[in-house]
Amino acid sequence: MRDHGDAWLQSLLWHISGGTHAAAVAALMLQAAGGPSSLTRAQIRAAIDARSLDIEAPGVDRDSGSGIMDALGVIGRVHPPFTDPVLSAGSTVAREIHLRELRARVDAQRVRCHLTPFDWTDPSLAAAFTVIKAVHIAELRTALSSAYTACGVSPPTYTDTNLAGVAVKAVHFNELRNAVVALE
Repeated sequence: MRDHGDAWLQSLLWHISGGTHAAAVAALMLQAAGGPSSLTRAQIRAAIDARSLDIEAPGVDRDSGSGIMDALGVIGRVHPPFTDPVLSAGSTVAREIHLRELRARVDAQRVRCHLTPFDWTDPSLAAAFTVIKAVHIAELRTALSSAYTACGVSPPTYTDTNLAGVAVKAVHFNELRNAVVALE
């Protein structure tokens, strides 16, 4: 392997079966997560190991590395952090960016699980003008539950199962964020 100054990446690739493909996947992971310094070597390795089919000796081995890598699944595990990582009741106002980020990550999981992106109500969101409604939360739950089912995982349960007449709450966003991260 030629030295390009990224010794940690070269070391990682040396130990993963299919080094050229692993390099491409690692680059896409870094891009998805926000740039070259957004993930550590350990985070890249953990994501690859978590989404690889073990085909030889149990665990990482000399002959097959982590096994057969699910590239789409690996890339789908990394994303930039959510804006306002924790939404707090009474102090964090739900904004359109929170809704947009969740929609993007739910759609990414839908695609990873072989579904089409969801057909959202109010597909164009405007920062100062979008009012977050119960229908938006209900759609996120429906779209994410479909992804869980398509991936063969039991869908999560939520607070306020019936959103009719319920104001949007921080807990609704936090539960959806946790459910997306769990599927990633």
